[in-house]
Parts: sequence; structure tokens; C-alpha cells
Amino acid sequence: MNEHFSSADPDDQDDHELMDLAERLFSSETPVVELERICMRLAHCVSDGAQQLLERFRQSPRAGAVEWLDCALEEGAFHLLSPRNDLEEQEFLVLKVVEDIQETIVDLCMRRDEIDLQRRKLLVRQAALSSIGADGLVADDLLCEVDAQLAEIDREIVDIDRRVVIEEAVIKRLRASITTPRYRAADPRLIRSIHLL
Repeated sequence: MNEHFSSADPDDQDDHELMDLAERLFSSETPVVELERICMRLAHCVSDGAQQLLERFRQSPRAGAVEWLDCALEEGAFHLLSPRNDLEEQEFLVLKVVEDIQETIVDLCMRRDEIDLQRRKLLVRQAALSSIGADGLVADDLLCEVDAQLAEIDREIVDIDRRVVIEEAVIKRLRASITTPRYRAADPRLIRSIHLL
């Protein structure tokens, strides 16, 4: 990995060159040093085709020969997704917001799962308290406490569900506002490692 390439202009790379690189990349005859050189070249190409080729190679049996392949994929995503003008910078920021909202949704869903488990446990407790009432033991105060806890949990579940629907609608609206083709198709998780200055 001693050799370092400057970012390639997508106009300098044609389908013929990508086909040639793909043929050499997937050939069992290609030495590891050449595989590394090809991966480095693809990592510095600012095109979807180059990044898709790297991703396909990652699934191949020889991918393990290029120890830093994941780094090449990240570097390729960096070159492909880094903003180059004011519009792209604004839309890149939109993707950062989408990523943040997706994290929030994951947190909300985890919280919902957590309180749903509490709810189910309280239902078991409620059933037990009701059954000892049938045995003549008075547990009305405990039943009222469980009922109150269940009502609170039910309100929180409704609130979480409402918030998730709203956050998903915000993501949809934000994604619809993106006009840059490479950002439209971008996975916001890839944006995580790219920072605006």
C-alpha cells in the first residue's frame, strides 16, 4: 500500500477501464500485489461503478488477500461522497441529519422493546394479584399500583410509536429533498466517517 493515487475524475474513467480492472480483479491469475494496486485505484475513483466493483470484490474468495480492503472501501466512499460545491454540502448535511434521526429511531425502538417487556411482566404480576384476590387475600392497593404502571407504559408506547412515525416521515421528506444523484442513493451510515469542516 505504498503507492498513493490522487482522486480520479469520473470523466477520466470509462466503462472500458472498469471492465479491464474487473477482469484483472476477479482473475485467479492476478498476483496479490496487482490486486492491491487495482483496489487502490478503485478506491480513488469517484464513480459508483468503481465502488460497486470494490464491493463485489469484497464478496469474492480472494478478497482476504487484500488486508486493507475495508479501508479502501471507506476511502472510496469518502471520495465519492465528499461535497464539491455548496449544494452538495447542504445535501451532505441533510444526509448527516438523516443518519442522526435513524440513530434516534433505533434508540426509540430499543426503549419500546424494553418497556414492552416491563409491560408483559406487569401483566403476569397483575394476573397473580387477581388470583390471590380470589383466595380471599386483599391486594387491591397493589392491583391499583400495577394498573397505574401499565397505564403509564401504554402511554409511553403510544408516544414512542407516534414519534417513530414522525421521524420516519421526516427522513422521507429529507431524502426527497436531495437532488444530487450520488447522495440520493447513499447509505447515511457511510456518511458517518466523513466530516464537514
